[in-house]
Amino acid sequence: MLTRRSLIWATIAAAVMAATWALVPSRWTLRTRGTDCRISERELRVSVMRRCGPPDKTGDQPKVPGQEFPAMCSAPCDVYGDRLVYYDCEGGVADVVRMDSSEYQGCSLSGITRQSTR
Repeated sequence: MLTRRSLIWATIAAAVMAATWALVPSRWTLRTRGTDCRISERELRVSVMRRCGPPDKTGDQPKVPGQEFPAMCSAPCDVYGDRLVYYDCEGGVADVVRMDSSEYQGCSLSGITRQSTR
């Protein structure tokens, strides 16, 4: 039977885990030209290119929201192997999606919805 004290500790542990999940940037591994390269959420595109090399393909996304409403931009995307890297309006990594090379059509993927690989 759970005691009041163990219930409080369980609640505190759950809150700490939720805060860590929300505040710690996501990380992804890109595999390109036979090497692995780790990137993290909000990492600038120039840093990704410096560490991982030039992308296999690149393109521009349809309009995405910027930090200030109603700001919008056509942010870039890059293909590294089987990963499509989406950037935000500030040039940082926003999301990484696994894809089949036949699905690449600019920054759009035919036949699938955009789902993160986190």
